[in-house]
Amino acid sequence: MFHGIIFKKPPPEAIYQKYSAEAHHLVLDKRQHHIISKVFDNAWFAQECHTSSASFTETHQPHRAIIMAWTRLDNAHELILQHQLNPSISPAELILQLYFKKQEDCVNYLLGDFSFAIYDLKRQYLFCARDPMGIKPLYYCQHALGFAFSTSMRFFHLLGSPKPRLEWVCKKLNQSINAMPFEETVYHQVHRCLPAHFIQASPKALVQRRYFAFHTEKVLLKSSDEYVAYYEASFHKAIQRRANVSHPLGLELSGGLDSSSVTAYALQHYPRASRDCHTFSFALDAEEPQTIFSINQHYAISSAYVCCNPTWYIDFPERACQVFAAPAHHRISIQFEILYQQAQRQGVHTLLSGFGGDECVSGGNFQLYLYEFLANKQYQRIFQDMPGNAITRIIRGLRFLYVTYGKTCVTENAVQKAMQARWPAASIISPSWEDHYQLKKAYDECNQFTQGYHSIDKFIIDYTLSPQSISARLEECTLMASHYGVEYAFPLLDVELIQCYLSIPSYEKYHQGQKRYLHRRAVAKNLPDCITSRHHKSTGLRMVPHHPNAFILNEDLHPALLDIIQKEKLWAQSQQLKNATRQNLDNPLLLQAKQNIHTVNALDHWLKCFYPNGCDWQI
Repeated sequence: MFHGIIFKKPPPEAIYQKYSAEAHHLVLDKRQHHIISKVFDNAWFAQECHTSSASFTETHQPHRAIIMAWTRLDNAHELILQHQLNPSISPAELILQLYFKKQEDCVNYLLGDFSFAIYDLKRQYLFCARDPMGIKPLYYCQHALGFAFSTSMRFFHLLGSPKPRLEWVCKKLNQSINAMPFEETVYHQVHRCLPAHFIQASPKALVQRRYFAFHTEKVLLKSSDEYVAYYEASFHKAIQRRANVSHPLGLELSGGLDSSSVTAYALQHYPRASRDCHTFSFALDAEEPQTIFSINQHYAISSAYVCCNPTWYIDFPERACQVFAAPAHHRISIQFEILYQQAQRQGVHTLLSGFGGDECVSGGNFQLYLYEFLANKQYQRIFQDMPGNAITRIIRGLRFLYVTYGKTCVTENAVQKAMQARWPAASIISPSWEDHYQLKKAYDECNQFTQGYHSIDKFIIDYTLSPQSISARLEECTLMASHYGVEYAFPLLDVELIQCYLSIPSYEKYHQGQKRYLHRRAVAKNLPDCITSRHHKSTGLRMVPHHPNAFILNEDLHPALLDIIQKEKLWAQSQQLKNATRQNLDNPLLLQAKQNIHTVNALDHWLKCFYPNGCDWQI
């Protein structure tokens, strides 16, 4: 964690002392971490450090500059050799030395998860950057005092209560938060540095620029087996970069293909015995325990923690406020907190997740593959890749051509239909604000999913790799895990692995009804048959009982919420949930009502925490 302010003009000494004193309140785990602050003529910086680590990296050669960084570099060894640097150099100092040689282009040489800020004291110039996937957070604010930046929005509350953005809250309540530009946060003055972007800030100007983008140029190999080997080599490398650690290793394990693959390959690169590995799981459905423990048994992983309560986090709404100082953008970030707690108890400092496989490198939408072949007039491939025997493939292919006659892109999808059916329950904002922010239009746009696409590559780049889909979850999970001393790592979101997947022709990724065809072929030899033979994600019936009382609307909602919601409608939904049977709770409208109640209660807690006397919305 790091924080800083570049003042427009040198403030009184009391300002520096005030922020240095208050910055200590930003540390949640005071047993393991502390804040070190540093003051210059017109700048104040603070870095949160482990009790045994250094704080700042300051150098006078070749320029006087200081760097604050939260980083995990995968190519540090290569950069040290290439630029003839001291082998014991820290990642932060390595970035600083690379900046002196390459200036802003230094980010093009970095591989890993990072956010950092470099301040050139002579030029009074700030250079900040964030990793391509947005795993490490970075926020900034144009404050009356100057330019403020931080890896946590908690910092900006030290500068005065930031004004909450009404549009953000309305779209969060309306389940259309992904329609908001990702750089905009719940606070009007506070913005995100976007993933794959850097910021140049001086007393006169602020510029944010993109430095990285994926491409869809294809590699041409001689055979299908060569594509499999090409993909597996990249997959191997992505796991190795993150599993080669000297402390106990944690692995999120759902029992699915992606997390099982990460676990299997991580054990090949983990230098310690499997007894120092720990798996962390949720098991809510009938078949999940069997698939989870099949991996633990297959690799003799002796330590497994399994959580069977999907709503435990409902009883702890204050945690999101403590860590994020804002409503959680993505529920997973607080739902998975129990796994980080257990990881800390086991001494785990690195936790590998299988998130990203479905989205970017192992899954794919069958419908889009077919539309891609249709758009490219590859009719023979349509018949070849249909599931079934020769006759059924021909019949299914003819039916597809008949249904899509004259259409070369997806016109409608099941997700869109399902969400449209839930709109009557999702519409809980008062009509005046619903019209003002065009919430129905935003809701429809968020649920289009594959509509309008005929290329799986374009869909991955535009939709699944968008910051709203990926970074919203990554940055909050990273923040939550970090407060338990856990470094979160996502091997399947390795930029080189994703680029490898995008560079492989689409026809190698799907075959006759077999989803994840390329990934299965690459990892099959290292996984039990019970994992690789499953061609669906269903894990049986839900075994954990629903707890409708956990989704009862708060009694005394914050007045600012009461001004914008349809209170009577929400109370009616709350009573429906309270009186519903277990079977009825699976009704789409009640599922939506449950989501509504949770969102309203979470926003209510946030407002009461930071705006107990009322708030002045930024409209």
